[in-house]
Amino acid sequence: MKNKKKVYPIFEQTKQQVKKLDTDYQEKYHQLVPEVFKYQANPLKANLLLGAIVNKLYEHQQEKGNINAMPKDFIRHVEKGIQYKKLLLLQKQHDAEKLTIAGLWMTMSSVLVFLFIKECLTQYFLISFSVDLMVAAVAFVFAVSGLKTHVEILKRYQLSMKSFRILIVGLIFGLSVTIMTIKKPFDFSFLIMIIAHFTSKKIVMNELESSSS
Repeated sequence: MKNKKKVYPIFEQTKQQVKKLDTDYQEKYHQLVPEVFKYQANPLKANLLLGAIVNKLYEHQQEKGNINAMPKDFIRHVEKGIQYKKLLLLQKQHDAEKLTIAGLWMTMSSVLVFLFIKECLTQYFLISFSVDLMVAAVAFVFAVSGLKTHVEILKRYQLSMKSFRILIVGLIFGLSVTIMTIKKPFDFSFLIMIIAHFTSKKIVMNELESSSS
């Protein structure tokens, strides 16, 4: 049985940067990935180092240099110019903003899905079944994407799953309220999801502040 190729937890922004590289430079990048994660044991710092390496490869590509002439200690050379403390702070700020946006999209999308379920139970559709179904399907995709982003950030900083469980409880409770208030003009599912979102975010931010860099 063949050994499975090891999958490294690489940041999405780094994957997008790699697409700017030519074939030769992409091959060089893929050769360096396992070396970087072996050189830097901390996955977060390894990703910051890898991002800096991709930037250096792109600069080298733009200067039309000889890729084979790059120094053997290229990883160590790039790391000398990295200020981990500053980059970690910037990364946390970026992920906090990403978490907020993803959470708000998930909140609004979840409510749209709840609304469609309510429409199906009452057989009263805002436009038509097919149109409302399409909107609900897109909303469902956004909701799942928001949850995936949340889990991704938790794993990135090795945080607890407490905040994620809050979101799941909010989803279950919100759906339950929607069903229970089926014959009433108003329900509180949106309010429940907003509370779940901000409570969850507060937990993540507290854990991020207390986590060591």
